[in-house]
Amino acid sequence: MKLTLEGKKPIVIDKKYFNIESEGRNQNTPYTNEFLKGTVNSDFKYRLRGYTNLQTKIDGLYNSYFDLMGGVGLTGRIYNEGVSDIRFNDFSLDCVNIISQNYPEASVYSEDMFNFNYGDYRPDLILIDFNDFTYKKYLDKYKSVLSDAMDASSKYVIINDCSVFYLRYGQKAYEVYSNLLGKKITSKDEFFEEMRSFYKVEFPDWNLTDVETFGSSSLMLFRKDVKSLDVNVMKESGNLLTIE
Repeated sequence: MKLTLEGKKPIVIDKKYFNIESEGRNQNTPYTNEFLKGTVNSDFKYRLRGYTNLQTKIDGLYNSYFDLMGGVGLTGRIYNEGVSDIRFNDFSLDCVNIISQNYPEASVYSEDMFNFNYGDYRPDLILIDFNDFTYKKYLDKYKSVLSDAMDASSKYVIINDCSVFYLRYGQKAYEVYSNLLGKKITSKDEFFEEMRSFYKVEFPDWNLTDVETFGSSSLMLFRKDVKSLDVNVMKESGNLLTIE
């Protein structure tokens, strides 16, 4: 099987790695099961487009890239061109093998993201494609993961935040987040502004500057240089991915 992003080198995956009944460290992600059927769902199309949009904002400004949740390395194809130091991590051993076969030049790890040891490693860009990260889950679950990434990265951090999926439930959802934030919010624009303020307190050296948002997720770019917040509400995704 080949997964080819428009204008990029394909990711080649041996079908021996696809096993719907697999469990534990080799369990498929929902998107892998989509690939099995030869389809790409709309949220994944938006995710690929959003990551591509963010990459254009920092193109040529980073020389090292680390993907903490590498998957099969598809997102890496968006960020790896012209980069001298490429590294991936994924807890799935199958994903590690797929990435290693498609990125022979890369260092690939298989560590639990909650305990990843950055040591002296200081990449320019760290990307974390969370499956279920929200503001609430940051408080309850993921604070250490993001904190470690912010401490390790020298220039940029990109995360996938699914808070907007919950906000689709309307007034009650906004009330929940208003209570968590300690400030009333009634729109997604207000939510993103509060996120910028919140994370500035959490990580004083960092600024939330760019957001690509669609129905279920928001892809957030943090940087150390100062820039106003730019929120792009994605209306069209197109299809960047071909499956053969």
